Amino acid sequence: MYRTYVVRNFLETDHEFMTWEARSRGIALEKPVLEKIYSRNFESLAGSAPRKLDIGLAIEDCEKAISLATGGPAQVHSELHRIAMQLRSLA
Repeated sequence: MYRTYVVRNFLETDHEFMTWEARSRGIALEKPVLEKIYSRNFESLAGSAPRKLDIGLAIEDCEKAISLATGGPAQVHSELHRIAMQLRSLA
């Protein structure tokens, strides 16, 4: 969230603010330029229409998250496991 705050302050305002280790000042871009950065660049990469969910890939992502959460809070692990099982039943 902090990265989003920094990027938006830099692009949208001319305010001075602190970043990780330096003082920065925003460049206050015009709305059409912000629209291009926020929307059109995203659409050029991802497309403008939603794609069908690749359930196999979603399952893989959940399983990766489970393996990363192992040793973490049990609630996170069990919730990720539950989601993975739901996705597996859709495959």
